[in-house]
Amino acid sequence: MTRAAAATTEPAVRVEVLKDEGAWFAMSEAWNALLAESKVNTVFLTAEWLGCWWRSYGENRPLHVVKVLRGDRLIGLTAFYEKKVRKIKLTFKAMAFVGDGTWDSDYLDLIAAPGEEEAVVEGVLDYLFDVRDRWDLLLLNEIPDSSPMAPLIRRGLSARGCTQSEEQAVACAWSALPDSWDDYLKTLKPRMRTKTRSLVRKLEEAHDVELELCEREDQLPERLASMYELHEQRWRQVGKSGVFVFPEKRDFYERMSRELLALGWLRFHSLRVDGRYVAHQFCFDYGDTRFLLQEGMDPAWFDKGVGNVLRVYVFQDCIERGIRVYDFLGGVTQHKLSWGSDVKKSLRLTAGRKGARSFLYFDLPRAARWGRDRLRDVLGKGEGSTETGS
Repeated sequence: MTRAAAATTEPAVRVEVLKDEGAWFAMSEAWNALLAESKVNTVFLTAEWLGCWWRSYGENRPLHVVKVLRGDRLIGLTAFYEKKVRKIKLTFKAMAFVGDGTWDSDYLDLIAAPGEEEAVVEGVLDYLFDVRDRWDLLLLNEIPDSSPMAPLIRRGLSARGCTQSEEQAVACAWSALPDSWDDYLKTLKPRMRTKTRSLVRKLEEAHDVELELCEREDQLPERLASMYELHEQRWRQVGKSGVFVFPEKRDFYERMSRELLALGWLRFHSLRVDGRYVAHQFCFDYGDTRFLLQEGMDPAWFDKGVGNVLRVYVFQDCIERGIRVYDFLGGVTQHKLSWGSDVKKSLRLTAGRKGARSFLYFDLPRAARWGRDRLRDVLGKGEGSTETGS
C-alpha cells in the first residue's frame, strides 16, 4: 500500500458492549452528543429518557449497550435488553430496544453519525449474531417508517438469512403550529374554530378558571396524584383500569418528571376550575416539538369541554414559546385530527434466525390458520350439500 493510499484508508469499524448500567449512565453526555448529531434525534432516545425507563422497568433484565466505533470515534449507539415472549403456548427468547414494551416510548431507532448509518447497522447486527444463543427473536419496534435506518436493517437481516415480519405500529397524530394563534385557527375547520372559542368563553364566564404549570419539584406529587386519579376515573367509566394501577408505571412517571423538570423540558399543564383540578396534560418539549404523553380529565366536567379548553391554552403556550409541532403521540382519533393534525407512522419489525424456533414462531401459526380456514371451507360445503341416496 502506498503512503497516499494508507493516509486515505478509513479506520476499521469495531464494536464495544456495555452490560453494566453504571458504565452506560456514565456515558450520557457522549450519548446525547451523538444523538443530537444524528438523523433520528428524538427525546425518546436521550440518555435521560432511556435511563429513567431502565431504572423503572429494567430490574433483573440483561442489558446490552452497543457502541459502534470507527477507530476511536464513536459513530453508533443502541441499547437492547433481553425478555421473554409467549406465543402458541411457547416461550421465546427475545432482544428488544430499551424503552420498548411498556407503551411509553415512540420513535425508537439505532443512533448513527451522519454518513455512518450502514456501518452502524452492520456493526450492531454483527454483535447480535455473535450472541445469537441469547435470542430467538429480535423485536425492533416503534421505528419511524421514515427512518433512514429501517431499509438498512431490513437488508442486513435478509443478508443474514432471517425470517422477518413487519406490521404498522400505533400511528401518531401531530399538528404543525404557525407564528400566531389567529393563524393557527385559520387552519381549523369553521365548526372547530367556533367550538373552541365557545367552550373557552363559556367556561371562563361561568367559573373561576386557572391554568397552572408545574415549575417546582415539590409541586409534582400533588399534580401527579391528581392526574393518576382523573385518568383512573375515566377508564372506570368503561369498566377498565388505567395504566397507573401498575407501580412500575408510577415510578417511571415520577423519575421522568423530576429528570425532565430539572432539564427544563417538562410542560405539565393543569386546569383548575373553581379551586379543583379538572384536567391535566403531561407534556415535554424537545427541540421545536411538544410531546403529549398523558392526559387526565374529570368525567364530571366532560360536558364543559375542559379537555378542549386545556388544549387551547397549551397550544397558545406552544405558539408563544416558538414550538412548531404538537405531537399527540400514539393513537389517531377523529378528535385529534380535528385539531388540524397529520399522521406519522412507525413500524414493528420482528426477525428470527432460520431454524426450528423461527418456524414455530412465524410459520406454524400461519399453517394453523390455513388449516382452520380449509377445514371451515370443507365443513361449510358439507353443510350445504344434499344427500340423494341410492
